[in-house]
Parts: sequence; structure tokens; C-alpha cells
Amino acid sequence: MFKEILLLTLLSLGLNSFTWSESKINQKNISNFDKVSLLESNISSPQLETMFTSNITPQEAKQFATKLLAKINYDEKLILNAYKHDDYNTIYKYTLYDINDFITKPYSKVEENFFVIKKYFPFSEVMFPYLYCDTALIKLAKYAGSLGIHLRNSNDWITDEVIEEERLDFERAKFKCSQRVNMTYEEALKAHKIELYKIMDY
Repeated sequence: MFKEILLLTLLSLGLNSFTWSESKINQKNISNFDKVSLLESNISSPQLETMFTSNITPQEAKQFATKLLAKINYDEKLILNAYKHDDYNTIYKYTLYDINDFITKPYSKVEENFFVIKKYFPFSEVMFPYLYCDTALIKLAKYAGSLGIHLRNSNDWITDEVIEEERLDFERAKFKCSQRVNMTYEEALKAHKIELYKIMDY
């Protein structure tokens, strides 16, 4: 039980997030395009790019996201089938071992050198349009962990309401991931930047 709760906590902390610079967002007379340029200049530095970012092309990024979405769909079916048949061991193995082995395997030497939980996802701004796919995988792992706890301890703190909320969180992220994967890279990048505009205008 302790291991399962600890895993859910670590997965929550491992979600991708951005740190927004409020002082720059609140500058006057600045266009949306310039806001995004300022944000992206904070995220990556050309001088450090070759050393601290993965060398991945837009085509490779889309291929990576496509394969990741396929894995998410496969894993989802595996977990839901196990839950349907009260197969606690399959869910336990997935949440405690399988998903950890997958996300800690470095994509390249770049990710291997970073002290982060998730190393599988290419560390490059080229991957920004597909961050939802990473989020969907982690949300699925959290959802699976809750299902496993619910099977083992039906009267525990993991209620039906909690499980439903985690299911919806996962479904929303997977839907966004699927949308981006089914776009061209240029369309996915444009959609990503439009979302940044909305966040920075909020």
C-alpha cells in the first residue's frame, strides 16, 4: 500500500509544467507573438542547445508521439481488462515496475545526464506540441494505480469519485494527444502556440 501511494505522489510531481515569468507576461505594448518568443527564449538557449537538448527533427518528433499514443492505447486496454477481471497483479506490475522501466529509459545521452524521473521523453522544444502525450501516459499510470488500490482495498480512500476524476483527466490528455498526432507537425506546433497565447493572455 505504501509503495502504491508513493508511486502516485511521484507521478504527480513528474508531470510536465512550465514556469511562467509574470513580469514579462505583464509587460505593456507587447504582441502575442512576442510573448511566445520571450517564453521560448526562457526555455531554450541557442548556446546550450547542442549540449542540453536532444537532436530530434519534427518528423521524428511526430513519429515518437505516434508510437507513444499507440502504447497509451495498448496500456489502457491492458489495465481496464485487468480491472474488469479483478486482476490486481497485472495492475500492480504495471504501476510499480513496467511504467517505471519505460519512463526511466533515456531517449538519448542528453536525457541520461539529467536528474529527472522521466528520461524517455526527448528533451527538446521540438517536442512541445506533443507534451499532452507525455501527460496522458502519466495520467494513465495514476489512474491505473488508483484502480489497483481500489481492487485491493475497496473501502479505502480511493473512492469511485476519485477514480472517475482521474479517468476524466486521463481521457482529456489522451484526446489532446490524439488531436496533435493526427495533425501535421506544422499544425500541431501552431495549436501549441495558440494555447500559449491563451495562457499568457489569461
